[in-house]
Amino acid sequence: MVERAGTIGGELILSSMFGSRPGFDANWLVARILDSLEELQVRAGDVLAHAGDPSEHMFFMADGHLRLSREGLADWVYEGRWAIGTSDVILGRPYRRTITALHDGPMLRTPGRGYLEVMEESFDLMSSTLVGSARTTLALLERLGSDVPFGAGEPETAPFDTRSLVGRALLLTHVPLLSEGSVQALTDLAGACTSRTFERGEVLFSPERPVSRIFVVAGGWVELSRPSPTVVSGAFGPGTAVGGALWAVAREGGWTAKASERSRVVTFSIDDWFNQMEEHPELARSALRAIVREREQLQELLAARLGELVLR
Repeated sequence: MVERAGTIGGELILSSMFGSRPGFDANWLVARILDSLEELQVRAGDVLAHAGDPSEHMFFMADGHLRLSREGLADWVYEGRWAIGTSDVILGRPYRRTITALHDGPMLRTPGRGYLEVMEESFDLMSSTLVGSARTTLALLERLGSDVPFGAGEPETAPFDTRSLVGRALLLTHVPLLSEGSVQALTDLAGACTSRTFERGEVLFSPERPVSRIFVVAGGWVELSRPSPTVVSGAFGPGTAVGGALWAVAREGGWTAKASERSRVVTFSIDDWFNQMEEHPELARSALRAIVREREQLQELLAARLGELVLR
């Protein structure tokens, strides 16, 4: 059964999901999209969307239980407070998995396109979503442990010339977190970059030398590691940002990045990056899509290992 969600129940579901984000005005979000919200009273076994259907909606649950399934792949089970279908909407593709309710209860749905428009209007929402997605990626890496393939870059990639503004901008177009940014956005960001060579074994940052910067490898390789509470490590080569989707959390402590060979690195501050994302929404979309792809790859690996991935 579907009803318009201009109800206290609908407002409570949304507020419970977004109200806990520091500095974020959940009331603004509720007011902005309330007219487009629909409240669903689902029963166990109801299919909310089939794999291959157009991803027209996103689903919100404050205390739900859903199964996402696809033939040939291990299932994902979501329990508790989640937004479902976001990856498909963000990537502009059909639903990749069939979404099935596992118990009775209320849910909300809203048109995906409208939600993306709201996200682009509110940089607070966009930045909060980016950080939340990065934290989810880290949690998946921790569950996978030290044997997960973590890192990117091709050994045969030719080093990028970072001595000129054009060369730095060209390098940034190869970085998944940035690659969908406009020429103007990437040129402006390249202008805020500094370039430096690190000798083999030299540390870019560590728990003793934390930084709030993004490091992009132009030539060579950089190792990123954290020994505890769970060992996580990876290697990053030309055309990649050290840490990938972990840019938001790697600086919070415990992480060490060092050159595994003589490496040329371009770096810019997270503040400069966020300023450019706020001015150029397509740059924020690029980051969000890159994080979504990385997170999905890790979820598939973990689900295959466990036979079924439960996310709470």
